[in-house]
Amino acid sequence: MKKIVLFSIILISVVSCSNNNVKKDAERMAELFCKQNKIVSQAQDLHDSTVLKQLQQIEEEANKINKELESKYANDTKSMELFAKTYQERILKCK
Repeated sequence: MKKIVLFSIILISVVSCSNNNVKKDAERMAELFCKQNKIVSQAQDLHDSTVLKQLQQIEEEANKINKELESKYANDTKSMELFAKTYQERILKCK
């Protein structure tokens, strides 16, 4: 009985940590999206080298994170659904 309870607690902890990781990953990507939108909306000239450099840095960071996500969640439909839901909720709150 103790083994079953212990196993259940461990399983719940693993699932909970996994969900938190998915949410954190989605929030990281959404933060980059919001940052990009803010730069674009505040830029007076989208051809300005400073603006282009900032956007390029964001794109590079997003590509890096995207590669991590592909390896983490490629075969995990539930995690990807949670990621998409969290991402959508977060980008709607962009400031």
